[in-house]
Amino acid sequence: MVVQAGLDTPPTYDEASSPGSSTSQIFETHEEETAPPYSDAPRYSAVFPLHGKPIQGCRASRPLKTEHSFGPQNGGTPWVQLKCISRAASSSKTPKFVGGDDIAGSILLDLASPTYISSITIAVKGRVVTSSTDEGSYTILDKTYTVWSKALGNPRYASSTRNIKHKGNLEPGEYTWPFSFPFPTTFDYSDDSGPVGKKSYRTPQSFSEHDMPATVQYQLLLCIRRGALRPDKNIAVPIIYTPKIIPDPPSLPRQLSYRVARPLVGPSEDPAGWTTLPVVTTYRRLSHSQHSVKVDCQLSLANPMCYARGSVIPCWLTLQSNDPAGLDALANSQAIRITLQRHVKYHPRGIRSKPITQKTKIRSAVWWPSSVDQPPEESDIRIMEGELHLSRGLQTTSDFPLFSVEYVINWFDFQSPDIHPKGGLKIPLLTQMITIATFSASGPRIREYSIRT
Repeated sequence: MVVQAGLDTPPTYDEASSPGSSTSQIFETHEEETAPPYSDAPRYSAVFPLHGKPIQGCRASRPLKTEHSFGPQNGGTPWVQLKCISRAASSSKTPKFVGGDDIAGSILLDLASPTYISSITIAVKGRVVTSSTDEGSYTILDKTYTVWSKALGNPRYASSTRNIKHKGNLEPGEYTWPFSFPFPTTFDYSDDSGPVGKKSYRTPQSFSEHDMPATVQYQLLLCIRRGALRPDKNIAVPIIYTPKIIPDPPSLPRQLSYRVARPLVGPSEDPAGWTTLPVVTTYRRLSHSQHSVKVDCQLSLANPMCYARGSVIPCWLTLQSNDPAGLDALANSQAIRITLQRHVKYHPRGIRSKPITQKTKIRSAVWWPSSVDQPPEESDIRIMEGELHLSRGLQTTSDFPLFSVEYVINWFDFQSPDIHPKGGLKIPLLTQMITIATFSASGPRIREYSIRT
């Protein structure tokens, strides 16, 4: 029998969840069917671009000091207890662990009468569930450690009886066995599709969201084997895991801007600090004009393109045109539509089945005219600074083929009451994949230059 410890379920991430259709192979939220409307664009009056504001970000998690205790839930005498220490906010919450943590604790027995036990094991197990069928459940972790067995001798005198055969009959009284082992940060998987063999993947974050059939589940399992004539005693404890992903530090000029509280340096002065994407040319017609305006646009994203939850993604947009009115119409914080989108992809019936992808809009970027690198008004260039605010509750990036979490920056064509499109607005002009990490990089605290809404 398996005794399920009474715990709260792993948290859902409502900000990044969305409803989907069970009959569609590509789940789309309403936001994905059309680009962000003009009315949703943030106003650049809510920015403080001169000095910025240092943000807490995610530099560390709670310490490993919360004690949890679990026992049988059948109402009988609690003759066995499983104890562990985690990073959870309280002992009543689900135990939480971060990549690099050890799972440590103890197993306590309080036997009222002689009891036969052949072995005691503790295991950490993980699986990805993508459907209710057997083909939709994949074991990714299964690490078992023997805490005690009768081959180790009498537990009261284990050091002196290790080589003395023990029949497994434990005398009445109390017994305690400590345990400690690392939470596996990687696992091997092979899809049997080629000669490459097994490949190592980062252990994905626990995942459970409303309206999403795919989940990533972990548990701590205590198993007390009591021989062929009596059922084993198992205590299964759900646990929450988050990988430890830390970006490389930003460029030295950006670190200096953060340290001395000044605006960021753009790509022209800090080329190593930015990834500049290809030029995009758009043609737009002004509301008072019959001809289209050609504008060359180039987007830059801060390096490295790996950003911690709770931080920001700095953006830099350069626009060039020989039409001043058209240039000013596009160099408008409410006309620029750049969003962050999450893609969750999973295979409902094995790696050979057609994958399902659920796409969710996370947030739109905030924009304002650059305060440090703005050409004169008569110039044919306009420069806009921007940033995407990242929630602390974002799911981290995962590359496991059967269940992947990816983040994409989508750049949609400009839109405002003063300009009209030439061509469709639903297809992005440009897309760029990024990585969402767990903790902030080393160095000075990141600054954000606009107000979160």
